[in-house]
Amino acid sequence: MQRANNLKRMITKWKNQPDRLLEYGRYLSEFSKQCLEKSSAQGYVLGLSGGVDSALALAILTSNSNFKVLGVFIDIESQKMDRTDAESLKSVYKFEYKYINLTSEYKALVKALGIKDNAVAKANLKVRLRTITLYALAQANNLLTVGTTNAAERLVGYYTKFGDNACDVALLCYLTKSHIYYLADQYKVPHDIVTRRPSAGLYEDQSDEQELGLTYREIDHYLSFATIDPIKDQKITTRYITNKHKLNAPIRPKKFLKLRNTK
Repeated sequence: MQRANNLKRMITKWKNQPDRLLEYGRYLSEFSKQCLEKSSAQGYVLGLSGGVDSALALAILTSNSNFKVLGVFIDIESQKMDRTDAESLKSVYKFEYKYINLTSEYKALVKALGIKDNAVAKANLKVRLRTITLYALAQANNLLTVGTTNAAERLVGYYTKFGDNACDVALLCYLTKSHIYYLADQYKVPHDIVTRRPSAGLYEDQSDEQELGLTYREIDHYLSFATIDPIKDQKITTRYITNKHKLNAPIRPKKFLKLRNTK
């Protein structure tokens, strides 16, 4: 009964969703400006993957011409199509673009760490290398880093801890994948990027939905209190509980002494 009532409220709330989404997009643009005003930074840096999430984040940031935006494609054994799609954004939006190839550095680390046969460790290493690169560029250019993890990915923990979730501003964290697609169309993200299969680009033919065993549509429905297959519902709930630690601060022991300005 409670779930049914929640669903009714959600339907009423989102009856004018397109208008609300456009309003929220404008809010995100203003919000990004306000974040800079509260800091000493002069703009933003974000990683461009060739996917729709980072493209939308770029579009929102560049809709506000009052600050610098640096878009970076970090190549670590990346697919050629990923770079092509990322660079196609240069003809659509006004921003500074940088290409960095860390493939040789990545391979050297894999060898040094002895993780050649551990696919998960290697995938997470790629993501964390990209994150430290963005933070280094942010510090060198007095910028804030922007995260592009969306609400669906946050729910099921589909990101790397201290990797792609590590950022100064989590711009898209309350947008579902369906929201992302709608706003991407409104912000003129290239059609090829909007329609391509969602992928983290960590290895050839990698697919988000295949790895998850879930579709983004199913996760979005779960987020919106809509009814989905009970097995999928339980799978999403289990993933949320299992990966909830990714949203929390590092585990800390009890305090030794009361220290000033500490939590």
